Amino acid sequence: MKVRSATYFYSASCLQEAIEGMKHGARSLSSIKEALMKAGYEVQTTRIATNSFEEYLSGTTEDILAGFKELESASGQVEFISVGTVEERFDVMEAALAPGGLKKLFFAAPLQLNKQGIPDLTQAKKIAESVCKLGKQSPAKTSDVPDVFRMTVTANLEAGTPYFPGGYWKRGQAPALAIALEDSGLLVEAFEGAASLEDAQQRLYDTFAHALQPLETIAKRAAEAERIDYVGMDCSIASSSAASESLVKAYEAQLGSGQMGGAGTLSISAIITAVMKRLPVERCGYSGLMLPVTEDAGLAARAGQGRLSVQQLLFYSTVCGTGIDTVPIEGSTSPDRLAYVYLDMASLAFRLRKPLSARVWPVLGKKAGDMTEVNNPFFVNSKVLSIDPPQIVPSAVALEVAGVNGEVTMLSNSPEALVIRLEPSTTGLGLVMQNSGDEAWPEVCLKGLDCNHCQDLPTVAAGQSVTLGLLFQGSSRSSRFRLSAHGHHFGPVIIVIE
Repeated sequence: MKVRSATYFYSASCLQEAIEGMKHGARSLSSIKEALMKAGYEVQTTRIATNSFEEYLSGTTEDILAGFKELESASGQVEFISVGTVEERFDVMEAALAPGGLKKLFFAAPLQLNKQGIPDLTQAKKIAESVCKLGKQSPAKTSDVPDVFRMTVTANLEAGTPYFPGGYWKRGQAPALAIALEDSGLLVEAFEGAASLEDAQQRLYDTFAHALQPLETIAKRAAEAERIDYVGMDCSIASSSAASESLVKAYEAQLGSGQMGGAGTLSISAIITAVMKRLPVERCGYSGLMLPVTEDAGLAARAGQGRLSVQQLLFYSTVCGTGIDTVPIEGSTSPDRLAYVYLDMASLAFRLRKPLSARVWPVLGKKAGDMTEVNNPFFVNSKVLSIDPPQIVPSAVALEVAGVNGEVTMLSNSPEALVIRLEPSTTGLGLVMQNSGDEAWPEVCLKGLDCNHCQDLPTVAAGQSVTLGLLFQGSSRSSRFRLSAHGHHFGPVIIVIE
């Protein structure tokens, strides 16, 4: 187990207060990190989180960016800074996260309930527009973790989580310390030797209680020495990029012959989260289970195999801790559709009274099934996901063709094209097409590609056939036709020539 972060929180009402608070936080974290390391803990990062920058900075985008630069200068050796929540100045967030911009800053965009008691779709669309803009600014092939991952959309998340980008503080609250962990190795350790789910649950509790209680004692003493409050520990299961510590390894130790993403995944998620919620330490933040697709080698692999989707991750969010985390999505995703992902996440959060968030990357030029191309040790490449379930694409093959009042010749019959030549006397043809897919055809029509022909077809079950009739009028009988469902063509192009 490692300390992912020692996070210092403070609030400010003006830039000067923010600068002084940042300097004080950096000094305190230096002492706190030293105390944790002396006790034998590896501290991966130190972080500072403020209240919303909208409460202590104002002016033009350039004015606020200048203030951010002063905060970064004051932060010393602190690796990351959250400038709190953003609810109005998305222009500032977009500029700060643009390529070549500030590298320490993180943002949380909260989604609230509107007056009717439902998540605010108008705000969700504003956030989605910013995320899609940031996706277009980020190169698909890069050596850096995408800048868009330095912001997240939150719902029902209280101040004080030490994990970023969700971490923030409230105006007027006293300075405080919280601890974040990298602890998936403990989960693997507990689950791999368990004889049953009940045994796994007890081993998980014992393993984490034994590991976290001494750490809490050290953290409390360090906070007291710096005369700041101790908020607690976010006990979430946070992944390591090492395959040996993947969450998937722990899950599949208890799934028998099954794999993560299949039957039993939800139940194990619920067991893990229930244990995290009752550990004998002061808890803050999510304190559940995180499923970060591009931070866990096993999760990335299962997503690539089609065993984890955006919808499944939302489903597991009903019993685990974070929501949708570090998920690459299609670059063509529209803000309107992405907004509904945020709406779904927020609906779960408020309905179930739990904190959730959604952190996605619309990958420029990539479609579902494409691999990400990030060469960075803190990023695990994965296949890009669609935010919507894939449509079942119908398929068809031609079986027979016959002429009306004359002969026809089938010159070619392939999955791509069916070429039919008409004799001079032929006035039409009959064509037998078979549904070669595994599902019944939806509403299908035969459309002319260079004429106004449109012929609705009856429902055709998988493996069944239908006969299409075409009559030709006029001087030219050469035409092209295609089966179409929901605006998408399928099956071979039917090419009729004289």
